[in-house]
Amino acid sequence: MSRSRLLSTIFLVLLMCMPVACSQVPLSAYQPKNQTEKEIKAVLINYLKAKQQFNINAYLDCLYDQGEFHFECGRFLTKEELGQLLPGFWNYMRSGDPSFYPINRECITGDYFDTGDYINPVIEARDDKAQVTLTFSVGWWRLNHYISLIKHYDCWLIKRLYWEMN
Repeated sequence: MSRSRLLSTIFLVLLMCMPVACSQVPLSAYQPKNQTEKEIKAVLINYLKAKQQFNINAYLDCLYDQGEFHFECGRFLTKEELGQLLPGFWNYMRSGDPSFYPINRECITGDYFDTGDYINPVIEARDDKAQVTLTFSVGWWRLNHYISLIKHYDCWLIKRLYWEMN
């Protein structure tokens, strides 16, 4: 294969990959299709904001009392258990202990990194249940998060929170 043909082929492959690479829609920029999606987006943003600010009360306010939530590489906890364990984890995380990085941060929480974005939300809602898939993105690394919600007394709450293990 000639050099010019090889360069042309590489250029075409890169050109075809560009729309995929550029199609990242941050959760904050996602345009809900209806009122239900708008309400679900608001819960997700409140949840993420509470997590980023280490605000346990606001964090727990987003969770359903009878839900189950991913913790420690596959272990699921109740809302009450998270309320007891998460503040200690957050304090340790903020302590600056270098032995805590990166495995514990990734393993226990699935997404506690210094930087990163939730992108490309997919919201599927029906009646009083919803399933959301978000991609947590840090540089080239991606991790899918799966969030089940339930409408309880006219308020959407996170019922199940888990992520893929890769």
